[in-house]
Amino acid sequence: MEAQDITKQNRRKLLIKYLTPTILSYLSIFLFTIVDGIFVGQGVGVDALGAVNLVFPYVMFFNAFTMLTTIGGLTMEKKRDAVPGGEFPDAVQDLDYDES
Repeated sequence: MEAQDITKQNRRKLLIKYLTPTILSYLSIFLFTIVDGIFVGQGVGVDALGAVNLVFPYVMFFNAFTMLTTIGGLTMEKKRDAVPGGEFPDAVQDLDYDES
C-alpha cells in the first residue's frame, strides 16, 4: 500500500473522511446501550437495569483509555518508521517513553 500525503488534500474532505467512521461507531455503541437497556429492563427487571447504568461509565472510561493508548502508541510507532534511522526531533522524542 502506497503512503498518502494528507497535507496536500482538502482539509474539510479529509476531516469528513476520518470523522464519519468515528461518529458511526459511537452511534452504534449508544444504540447498543439503548437496546441493551430495553432488553434488561423488560427481561430481568428494574434492579438489573440500575446495575447496567451504574457500570456503564466505567465501561466508557475503559474504552476511552484503551483508545487513548492504542492511538497514541500507533502514532508514535508510525512516526518512528517514517523517520530515517528512527531518530526523532527533540519535541517528539520527549513524548516517546520507549526505552529500547
